[in-house]
Order: sequence, then C-alpha cells, then structure tokens
Amino acid sequence: EGFFNQTFGVIKGEGFRVKARFTAWAAQYVSERIWSANQKITQEEDGSIILEFDATSENEVVGWILSFGSEAVLLEPISIKSAIGSEVNKMNNFY
Repeated sequence: EGFFNQTFGVIKGEGFRVKARFTAWAAQYVSERIWSANQKITQEEDGSIILEFDATSENEVVGWILSFGSEAVLLEPISIKSAIGSEVNKMNNFY
C-alpha cells in the first residue's frame, strides 16, 4: 500500500512531475485531497491553484485532467499537454 500511495496513478510506470492549474470548484476539490506524497499546492491571486505532484501513468493523468473540463489546464509535462489537446480535438468531432 505504501508503494501505491506515493504517486498518482494505479498503473505504475516511470515517474514524472505534473503541474496543473485549477479554477473555481475544481480548485477547492483538488486542494482538499492528497494526490502524491510530495505534492505542492500554490494559491494564486485570482483564486485558482497550481498543483504539482508525481505521477506514473500518462493515460491516467490525461483522463483525470479532462474530467475537470475547462476548470483545469495541464502546464507540465508538455508531452502530456499535447496529448490532451489531441484528445480534445478528437472529442470535438463528436460534439
């Protein structure tokens, strides 16, 4: 259990650092939870937060960020940010 509670994600691959901005209701939800053992939350002047945490599954980060809709923006890593943009473009074709 200690291994699984150290980083975000059930699928355990190579670790990487995630940085994301959350606004409105998402900021409150995200700030009330622990996403990784060494997470860092920075409160911004506009009421949003910046969350930094360790993860091990790119696919899980993509799905998680998308679950917040326009209330979340992935800032880093850029490779996953690009994957989210591609997914949003594909989804746009359905709606």
